[in-house]
Amino acid sequence: MAALFVVVLAFTFGPPAAQAETTDAATLVGRMELPDGGTLGGFDQSLQDVAKNALEHSPAPTKWSLSESANAPTARLRAPEGTASGGDVTIMTDTSAAADTRDLYTWEECEQHDPHAQRVNAVLKNHYALCIVARGRYTFEECVEGRCTVVGWYAWRLTVLGEGTRGTQTMYLTGRFDQWVPVNKVNPGGTLSAGFDCLNLGNSVCRSDHPSGRTDTLIDWMLNGYFGDTFDTTGSPAADDRIHYAADKVNYHELSIWTDSPDMPGGSFQYAFRCDAAEYVNGGACIYHDIDAKIRYPLTGGGVDDVAAHIKKAQDDPEHTYPGGVGTVIPGKPGDKPLTRLYPKMDDESGKYYEQNNTIAKDTCFRYEPIEYALDPTKQCDEYPFRSTWEGANFTRWYPNAAWKYSAKMVNGKQNGLAGSQLGGWYKRDNILAKDKFWVEITDSGGGAGTDPDDTPPQVDAGPDVQGPEGSAIALRGSASDRENQALPVRWSYRAVSGVDPGATCTFADSAQEVTTITCNDDGVFEVTLTADDGVNAPVSDSATLTVTNVAPQFGGPRPQAVTTSSAATKVAAATAAEGDLAPPPWTLYRVGTAVTLSTPFDDPGSNDTQQCVVDWDDGTPPQAYAAHDRTCDATHTYRRAGMFTITLTNTDDDTGADTWTTMVVVYDPDAGGANADGAFTSVAGLWTTDPTAAGEQWWHLTARYHKPNDTKPVGAARAWLPGTNLRFDTRNDTGVDWLVVTPDGKIASKGHGTLAGRSGEYGYVYYGYDGCANGQTPGCVPGPDRFRTVLWPLSQGTYPTPANVTYDNRPSAGYDVDVATPQQLTSGIVTIHRPS
Repeated sequence: MAALFVVVLAFTFGPPAAQAETTDAATLVGRMELPDGGTLGGFDQSLQDVAKNALEHSPAPTKWSLSESANAPTARLRAPEGTASGGDVTIMTDTSAAADTRDLYTWEECEQHDPHAQRVNAVLKNHYALCIVARGRYTFEECVEGRCTVVGWYAWRLTVLGEGTRGTQTMYLTGRFDQWVPVNKVNPGGTLSAGFDCLNLGNSVCRSDHPSGRTDTLIDWMLNGYFGDTFDTTGSPAADDRIHYAADKVNYHELSIWTDSPDMPGGSFQYAFRCDAAEYVNGGACIYHDIDAKIRYPLTGGGVDDVAAHIKKAQDDPEHTYPGGVGTVIPGKPGDKPLTRLYPKMDDESGKYYEQNNTIAKDTCFRYEPIEYALDPTKQCDEYPFRSTWEGANFTRWYPNAAWKYSAKMVNGKQNGLAGSQLGGWYKRDNILAKDKFWVEITDSGGGAGTDPDDTPPQVDAGPDVQGPEGSAIALRGSASDRENQALPVRWSYRAVSGVDPGATCTFADSAQEVTTITCNDDGVFEVTLTADDGVNAPVSDSATLTVTNVAPQFGGPRPQAVTTSSAATKVAAATAAEGDLAPPPWTLYRVGTAVTLSTPFDDPGSNDTQQCVVDWDDGTPPQAYAAHDRTCDATHTYRRAGMFTITLTNTDDDTGADTWTTMVVVYDPDAGGANADGAFTSVAGLWTTDPTAAGEQWWHLTARYHKPNDTKPVGAARAWLPGTNLRFDTRNDTGVDWLVVTPDGKIASKGHGTLAGRSGEYGYVYYGYDGCANGQTPGCVPGPDRFRTVLWPLSQGTYPTPANVTYDNRPSAGYDVDVATPQQLTSGIVTIHRPS
């Protein structure tokens, strides 16, 4: 009976036979045997089954929230993971290699992990580099009447290199059989099939370039032991892993390494990997996720000494950081609770949380290090955990009772910018998605996080050209972005271009924010420049033109709002509000020879401006010019004669912007004489506001004089009446006359108070009279006939008359200064000035 020769591939490494015997293939059966590899990583068998079932039959996903992190301080919220199944497998991390770059294995590096026994060793160097080394054998059995006996084998080694990618959703795999060693009876003509399969979890998609693998004779495998495959997961929908955002389309797969022989099946083992389509990281990637992600910062030699020292202090001695305190714990150190990446542009919640992290940290820096924060431009506020993590400063506000806190400290600004750029670049290089976990390791020295050779410079836009008034905050709407750095450091600067006076300066509300405001103390044309520095490439800048316009000085502060109400009282209040703290207010009374002092504060938002004041005292003296001082145009003047004087003050800045203020003062002279006036003039319809149709001859009477040289108030009476109407005004007694002005050129003015028939409350009066030269009075008369004017108003609406509050005025379009009062010609009567003899 012919013997059947069975080939078995098993993971056994033994010494080669001194001599191997080849046998006719017809008498042998071969079998390929693999070691007990099972699932090599990412999922053990039980978790794999649970995960597959959950992904295929899961209900609506539960939203991930910070409470998970708060309630499970050591939980690693990522894809399910566990120990490998199978008894002949060792899984490890290559701790001697950098864990933050796409540093792929070479054949020589991978073969350093040769188990030299019937085992499988699986090693990860980083998210992109997988190494598997297995030892096994292809056995031959000779079978007689159903009984088979192993008569020989080929021992072999299988090495597999896995290559994750970024920028594509692809996984590359290459295998190589070598070190074939024959033992006893063998058949090099036997056949072997080997290849890779992509096993999907849930409804993921994975396409294989070579699903059938490679089939060849053993001698051909010995001559060329290579085989390979490419897995393409493009189009996979998001798996519901209860962690990542749906927009990232995170999906999970397992690569399977299988072998087969023609007579009996071989075996396979698997290793898990993850793919995504996250645009903000790499636009797509496939990685080996079952490795702890770490970013490293060196205390020396990496250009981030201050930042590294701050993080080390926060990790090792958190109670003595700012804000610190007994019981403070700060996460992120390897072996402790990890950090969770926050991507601010993922949604509104993320964006607000990101900004709050920064705001709270800056407040802390200002509270504990106010001098450096406010005055040292070389320093920046550094926060740990990072602003781009859910464990940042805002975590304390959300969970005030949690032990986990944060630290904020002023550090070298350049180093802080570099550390931020390195973090952003590392997120990209190591494909750290939003809500992925990672740790921060501080080393004694070295290159640290390093930089990406493909790191692109930032993109910067200073925004549109802008203009605004001096002294006001003018909005700047710049923008800066860098695909490797979310927390891209920026700074604004400015320079004078044209029309700028010496001493002009500008200040930014926050020069480290893309959108901010600038305030300049003088007008002119400036160039504002926004610069971004990612710490890797040369700084990138963009500029815009800032045109600052002059603002004229303004007496008494802000101008009053426009008055739209018809209320006379409101109009009077609005008119007087404009005067602010200016003095003297209108109608202030002075005795002749008394100094009149102007108190005239003004505001000029252009603090670099200078101002020139010019005052016209309205008494025939030349205008007085002088420089403003202490933001005032204060001045003093003494009037030598009685009269009503409209003072005009003009303030002009060095850019020709000007403001003018006027006030009228009343100057009386007790020795100038008395007045006696009786008569009538024609009153036309519309002058008496109570009865606009009233018309006729209005009669009036005025007697007033200062009896003693030191009197401050004259004695006299004033009356007015319009027959046929209720216009009947009377001062009632000798105390109703407040003052009397008698000018050297024949003019009189008197102000007082009394009652109006049928009306409650007191009314004020101002009477004007011109003693005309035609009346033959000398000396000091006004050319032409005698004239008179009557003005009445309710004192409840102001202490002096205005166009808005008068009840009666027979010359409503004239001014109130006696020189421009233009009294009306009499129809009868006389105006007489009694001068002292």
